[in-house]
Amino acid sequence: MRSTILAAITGAVLLAACTAPTTAAAPAEPTEPVETPADTSAQTPEATAEMRVLSEAQKGETVTLKVGETFKVALTGTPTAGYVWAEKDVPAFLTKGEKFSANTVPEQSQPGFVGGNHVLGFTYTAAAVGTGTLSMAYARPWETSEPPTDTWSVQIVVE
Repeated sequence: MRSTILAAITGAVLLAACTAPTTAAAPAEPTEPVETPADTSAQTPEATAEMRVLSEAQKGETVTLKVGETFKVALTGTPTAGYVWAEKDVPAFLTKGEKFSANTVPEQSQPGFVGGNHVLGFTYTAAAVGTGTLSMAYARPWETSEPPTDTWSVQIVVE
């Protein structure tokens, strides 16, 4: 009899531990500092006073720059599934800068958050006068025989 009661209590405790709560709980406060990207302008791909940001919205457009102007390309991808944006064609008159990534939602900075889209980007400086196409390919880098899932390009004119 005692072992039956003990088994029933153990089963109830295990069942309670495995049952998902029916109401959403507020996210727990992080127990350690959360590192946020130093550059948060990529999270909102609008142009900023400091630097122009090109996003999916500019796909296929012509972008005119001045020599010495620095800009960013910020495209949304799903690197957690292996899909990333990679440079396909970069005109010689553009100098490559740093690559960057940023969250698309603030919750991605919280411990335990997994998956989701991220902003993936590249920084360039217009080093000389010229006209050419800047293009990116969205694919899994190891799937070399597969065509890109998407492409992005703009015509760059540097005056």
